[in-house]
Amino acid sequence: MSLFYPVVFLHGGPTFYGYMHTLAPFFAPHPIIDFPQPGTKETPVSNADLNHHFDEILTQIEAYPNQRVGIVGHSWGANLACLFASRFPDRVQFVIAIGTAPFTASIEHRLQQNIDNRLSDTDRKKLSNIDKKIHVCIQEGKGEDITYLFHQKSKTIQRTYVVNPENNHLIPNISVSLSGFQQSKEALWLLIKSNQIPTILSRIKSPVYAIHGLEDVIPCHHTLLFLSKHIPQLYSYTIPNTGHFPWIESQSRQRFQEVILEILHQEL
Repeated sequence: MSLFYPVVFLHGGPTFYGYMHTLAPFFAPHPIIDFPQPGTKETPVSNADLNHHFDEILTQIEAYPNQRVGIVGHSWGANLACLFASRFPDRVQFVIAIGTAPFTASIEHRLQQNIDNRLSDTDRKKLSNIDKKIHVCIQEGKGEDITYLFHQKSKTIQRTYVVNPENNHLIPNISVSLSGFQQSKEALWLLIKSNQIPTILSRIKSPVYAIHGLEDVIPCHHTLLFLSKHIPQLYSYTIPNTGHFPWIESQSRQRFQEVILEILHQEL
């Protein structure tokens, strides 16, 4: 059995596929599994509930039946990684949660406030027009137009997730799916609204390494405080002067690499 655990990459969004491969150099020589989750444009399904996501992760790790896996989740993918580790603790060696998306309504509210505060007036007007066009397209059943508009909306909001605007071009093109986004996010929020998340997180047996940019629009301290209250083995790393993509932004890449090396050294 190899000393290098297979590592599963879980992208964010939900359904934002096409950028997690940029993390691969930080995890060499670990075998990498990077796949489009259910509900993405590449893997459309009729219902992208959490069970579909869990089933797909299990399918992906079947090639390693006698090994635990490391799971690296970003944004929504970090939430999914924690939920999977809780449901299947015997399959997970460790979780690395980067920029964990909101697990509570209050953190979600702070996120939306932070995004709005960072948007320019021009971008606010652009997003308002996009929302109006999406509403019309939904009424008229223009699915392809909806996908295009949702992608434009996501690209506009993405600017607030990066501290240095000059780093935006380093983020690869990302495919998105509005229907998959809605299905996946609704599945998570059903758990949040039922107040089950604290109990679910308390069942995680593996260590969880939470990495968060201090300037992320997803509020750093509130997120890490919540995770630390409910995850038994939570180790937090904050990276200054960076937002939601600490491994991509040039000013934080070196520190991110140091954090990953420290984590992997502990897990070997």
